[in-house]
Amino acid sequence: MDNDAYQRFHANDPGMENQHAQWDEATTPHAFNYPFSIIHSPLLLARPRWPGIFLLLAAILLACAIWWTVITPWAAEQSQTTHAIWRAGISGLDLGLDAHAPRIGTDGYVQLWIFPHWAEDVWFLLRIPGAPARPVPPQWVTV
Repeated sequence: MDNDAYQRFHANDPGMENQHAQWDEATTPHAFNYPFSIIHSPLLLARPRWPGIFLLLAAILLACAIWWTVITPWAAEQSQTTHAIWRAGISGLDLGLDAHAPRIGTDGYVQLWIFPHWAEDVWFLLRIPGAPARPVPPQWVTV
């Protein structure tokens, strides 16, 4: 067994390829002589996974911000009346985006759908909430 701690923690040793200790050797080679040095900490020697998590969290937050600031107001504006917003067709598949106006007790919404020709009914893919429901007329209310 090698008694030299500097050689033992050298980055080129077998089994130490992924420890990323080579940058410490150039800056503080004496630190490898101490058995409880902070450089030997598994948290510092392991590859950090935080950047990937932060990137995923930032992408989710950006998608939520776009949803609430752009898509929801657009859907509220479009769903004031019932109409077709967009239609497309390719062989064997029809696509559409429809706006549905609010009714009494039901919110308006914009709905994305597809209709494969081999299916018996339309498949709804996405429903974006739009304008709020209309209030109940006072003459309908009974006490």
